[in-house]
Amino acid sequence: MHKGGQVGHVLDARALAASIGNDGDTWIDHVDQAIVLLEDPEYHQKARYGYCRGSEPQTYVRNIQGFYDAYSAWVPAKGIGRPAP
Repeated sequence: MHKGGQVGHVLDARALAASIGNDGDTWIDHVDQAIVLLEDPEYHQKARYGYCRGSEPQTYVRNIQGFYDAYSAWVPAKGIGRPAP
């Protein structure tokens, strides 16, 4: 692995996202699509930090977002710490 590790892959994905017309500062539907492209030699050979198993962080973050969304539906913003009615 190149110096920079996982952070480097995210930096590569952000730059790639911007270069393909996506928002390099937004993960869902932007950077997550670019990080998956880093599995393809066409993209990872040009990236500073090289190959990345991009589908793994994409799935991980989408799962976390799904849990957040589900939990947020149960706890109103002002009612944190109190059970939902």
